[in-house]
Amino acid sequence: MMNLNNKITPEHEILIYCSHYPMDCETKTKVRSIVKGGLNWDYLIHMATFHKVRSILYFQLHQVCQVKIPTYFLTDLNDFYHKNAIRNLLMFGELMKILEILNSREIYAVPYKGPILAKSIYDGNITLREFSDIDIFVNEKDVQEVKEVLLSKGYYCCFKKIPLELYNKFEREYTFINKINDIKIEIQWDLFWKYFNFPNSIKDPFEIKDFRIIKIEELDVPNPSANDMFLILCIHSSEHLWRNLSLLADLNSFINSHKLDWSFVLKNASKLGVKRILFINILLLHNLYGFQVPVVIADCLKFDKSSFSITEIFLTNLFSQNELNFFYKVSIRIKLRENLKLGLKDILFELFIPSVDNINRIKLPIFLYYLYYILQPFQFAYKLLFRI
Repeated sequence: MMNLNNKITPEHEILIYCSHYPMDCETKTKVRSIVKGGLNWDYLIHMATFHKVRSILYFQLHQVCQVKIPTYFLTDLNDFYHKNAIRNLLMFGELMKILEILNSREIYAVPYKGPILAKSIYDGNITLREFSDIDIFVNEKDVQEVKEVLLSKGYYCCFKKIPLELYNKFEREYTFINKINDIKIEIQWDLFWKYFNFPNSIKDPFEIKDFRIIKIEELDVPNPSANDMFLILCIHSSEHLWRNLSLLADLNSFINSHKLDWSFVLKNASKLGVKRILFINILLLHNLYGFQVPVVIADCLKFDKSSFSITEIFLTNLFSQNELNFFYKVSIRIKLRENLKLGLKDILFELFIPSVDNINRIKLPIFLYYLYYILQPFQFAYKLLFRI
């Protein structure tokens, strides 16, 4: 399955094999063989925690070879698995209640990732995925009404101290937390990270009219098409620089549970300027999970050698927990885009677009908001120098 050039340990192999869903007979045999050879169980649970794959690790090991595993290890994972399951089910129930209210008000709300993604890629078993919040995409014109709905249902807004007209200039989402159960909901009016740039000709990467309707618990729920969702997940993984194996496990399971039109995915990726990001995700899946690169993708990869060298870097760093060097992150983010101009814009936006923390730290009247653009690089440099 794996084609890794860097040296990995048996513990890393177990994480990769067990995050592969569904697990075939050949993989089960390999897992049993590795477990029989002995493992550093403390290190394994530490790495599973870092990579956010404890739930699926427990599920797979429990199914495959539980008699050969130390009791304390299984108990630890079992405790987490059940706590995660209860939390996930609670969040799913809360999502359904919120969606029902928004539907009754004719507010077009699109949940993605979180429990919806877990349900679609793990045969309906939302306990296998670890997630900490609920993401809901809405039209920007509906944000204020959605905010009022959540406030009336016991949520509070994390950034309530910042005036709405100022906040909307720099951010693309509101974060709400339930006062009783601590469930976090992120209401987004832009599907992507605020520093992620698209060609000037692109105004709306994934238009609302292209979303499909899926039925969940007798409720009609809009959701990105499978082709669009795969690309959204690829971009999301790149935002986090593929630091967690769970990001790639989601992508692998998504491919296994959905039929994709690779020509369409490639066309969209090219239009958005994220073709290299798509290539790197596919190469990582090929190396880690044995995914067969589609012919249409393989033909294009012949002309983008940088994708291979960048993939090697991420494979080498996948199981390293060292903090990524700032200059390394800047360099790699530029190289992630096949269009140098877009890569440079990504970095400049990160340096100059004010953060919520900085807006909170320095209070300026609305008519002077443009000064935040001037202050941001100095605040960024201060935090970098003093590691605040």
